[in-house]
Amino acid sequence: MHDAITNTGRFTGTRRRASGRVLPDLVAGLLVAGILGGLAAPSIHDSWQARRSAAQARDFVADLAYAQEQAARRGKRVGVCAGAGADCGLRNHWGHARTVWVDIDGNGRLDPGEPVLRVRPQGSTDPSLFSTAGTASVAFGPDGRLQGLPGTVHTWALRAPGQEAVQCIRVNNAGRALLATGHATCA
Repeated sequence: MHDAITNTGRFTGTRRRASGRVLPDLVAGLLVAGILGGLAAPSIHDSWQARRSAAQARDFVADLAYAQEQAARRGKRVGVCAGAGADCGLRNHWGHARTVWVDIDGNGRLDPGEPVLRVRPQGSTDPSLFSTAGTASVAFGPDGRLQGLPGTVHTWALRAPGQEAVQCIRVNNAGRALLATGHATCA
């Protein structure tokens, strides 16, 4: 048995025992940690969605740049469409698979026998990426300029579910892309 020393420096001959408050303190600590974690979870999720949206926007711009570069290098029209295989260019949902191909006949559709240069595999359905003009395919001419679309600036909007902020991708007829963040729309 160990003897305890009092504040006066004398031995009391008794041993102090733990007060038994370890379990309530542990429960209180876990409760506080849970509340803080619950408060932080939405902002962590929003941050994760924002990073996913930004990555998808960069991938899309990279596909457009690749098509533009291939058109100039090959001296032929090169297209990019939403979808892959038989779905290429049928839907205005650019967040799914995308295909880059040499548009030999210049009709804006992926036809049998036309060389496929790149297929971006099927992604998730969110965040959604769509053309604000309803376009399901675009093409770059041998001069590297965007062809076959009316107007001077073409816009795609990228929105994660439940998010107000929208990644806007604007491409001018020269093929230059600009990424911007808007709210509600990319008007």
